[in-house]
Amino acid sequence: MNAEAGFEDGAPVLTVPHYHWGSCMVCHTPATPSQPLKRCSRCHSMFYCSAAHQKAHWKQHKRLCSYLSSAADAVGSELFFAAGEATDTEDDPKRNWSTFKLNAAMMADIILGDLEVWEKEMFLFPRACRVYFKKTKMVEMTALPPTEQIRMRFLTDRLSGPMTLLYGMEKTSVRGGKTLPDVEELTIHIVGSNVVEMVGIIRWEYVLHQVPKCSRLHVIFIGPELAPEEPEGIIEELGACAECQDMGREMNYEIRRSLYKDYCESHDYTLPDLVAVFNCGFHENESNPGQETWKDSLPFLIQHCSVPLIFTSYCQSEAAKDLESMQKTGKNFDTVLCKEINPFQSYRPFRDHECDMNRDVFYTNQYLSIIKAS
Repeated sequence: MNAEAGFEDGAPVLTVPHYHWGSCMVCHTPATPSQPLKRCSRCHSMFYCSAAHQKAHWKQHKRLCSYLSSAADAVGSELFFAAGEATDTEDDPKRNWSTFKLNAAMMADIILGDLEVWEKEMFLFPRACRVYFKKTKMVEMTALPPTEQIRMRFLTDRLSGPMTLLYGMEKTSVRGGKTLPDVEELTIHIVGSNVVEMVGIIRWEYVLHQVPKCSRLHVIFIGPELAPEEPEGIIEELGACAECQDMGREMNYEIRRSLYKDYCESHDYTLPDLVAVFNCGFHENESNPGQETWKDSLPFLIQHCSVPLIFTSYCQSEAAKDLESMQKTGKNFDTVLCKEINPFQSYRPFRDHECDMNRDVFYTNQYLSIIKAS
């Protein structure tokens, strides 16, 4: 494991390709008035900064290009997405547009096989008018230059998790009734962990740096989606920074690749001082039992009376549903914070094709709730 992935000076931050119609699919150079992007002449949905990049990407784009252009030809349209344009008589054009995009992506996935992330995004985030979702006679927005503020937004995405934990511990005590200034040792369960929590793993040591009396921090990542190549147990090659080591402070990271219920019932279980679930999605698959993975584990999140559960949600509507999922467990709990705006949310925007509360971007850890078993 690269402990400092994404933190080395000058090192690229590796991520999966994404589709943004306002930038070249290959190099992500944005369009400008003097240098507009080239549009694929067949499907009219992919954009490039040059003919060379269009040619270089043709192998990846070919199957979806043929699919989009053939589907458009079949209905006598130049653009595949013209079928989703709103009319003046529609009662809920935004919902209809969202449904059209989602169904189109699902159909393509069935016909073509598993789509890549960027291919799905071609369906979910096409170039279209914000009001009537039309594709012609568009008014271009002025491109904004990169700024320090934009770079800082990316950093908030990295530090949102640790800062949310610290903020939560300011709002409530941890196991044994200890408050943040008095904590000498701290064990944190980060439940539902996946690659998001593991990238730049050393960021979690920031919690240790901000709790002066704490001599030992033990962070346990628990979740079935953790990378299989990482061995379970303590990550031996990772520890505290040199400064903390000189002060006799200890930093331990541990991986447990399982559902939280199974972990709590195993011999590997370590009693936590605090339990956290980031962007929890407790409610997401309640109506789909075949994909539901949270239901049996939810009661275990609040099984100890003095151990708080901190959980975050992407948006307000999800926060309400996530809290309702905890209420359905039948466990009694006290609410410390109830679906409040998190002052330490990430400020890196992510696109949302469903437009919750008329917003088409969301932020990780945006809404925060804290509960304790009573």
